[in-house]
Amino acid sequence: MNLSDNYITLKKLTLRHSNDFFKVFHDPEIARFSTTPYPLKLSWVRNYIRNSMELYDKDEKYTWAIFTKVTGQFVGVAVLKNIDTKNRSARLGYSVGQKYRNRGFTKMAVKLILDFTFKELNLNRIEIRIDGMDERSITLLKDIGATYEGKLRSAIDRNGNFQDLMLYSILQKEYLPEE
Repeated sequence: MNLSDNYITLKKLTLRHSNDFFKVFHDPEIARFSTTPYPLKLSWVRNYIRNSMELYDKDEKYTWAIFTKVTGQFVGVAVLKNIDTKNRSARLGYSVGQKYRNRGFTKMAVKLILDFTFKELNLNRIEIRIDGMDERSITLLKDIGATYEGKLRSAIDRNGNFQDLMLYSILQKEYLPEE
C-alpha cells in the first residue's frame, strides 16, 4: 500500500531500492542519529530490505521508501514497527538523506503515517524514540504535537557505546481531536 500527498509518495521498500538506499544512507551524520551502521555495506542494506519486505508482507512492520512526487527521487525511509494490535500501539521511525533535509519531506511522511495508523489501523498510541542531540527531530515532534515522556537510559548500542534515547508519543485523540 502506498501513502501519498501532493509532494511525496511512500512505497514499500524493496530490493530495487538497494542502491538508492545505500547512496542516501552511507553517511556518518545519518548513522549518528539512526540504527544504520557506518560504514554502510550493500550486503547490510540488502539483508535489511529483505527482512523488511518479509515483515511488511505479514503486516508486522511497514518500511516505506520516501519519494518526491515531482522528480521521483528516493529521499529517505520511514518505518512503522512494534505494531501491537491488542494495545493499539506502534513505534515510528524515519530518516531522510542530508541533501533532502529542510524541505519538509520528513514532516510530510510522518503525517501520512500518522493518518494511516490512526485512521486505517485505528491505533491509539505512536511512540517515537530519538537521539537527544537530534534537534531536527525534536522540532518536528513538537510541531506535530508529540509529547516528551522521558529518557530511555542506555537504550541503544552504537558501535559498542550505549546511548540514551528520548521517548516521545502522540495519541489518536491528540492527533485527530475532532474525529
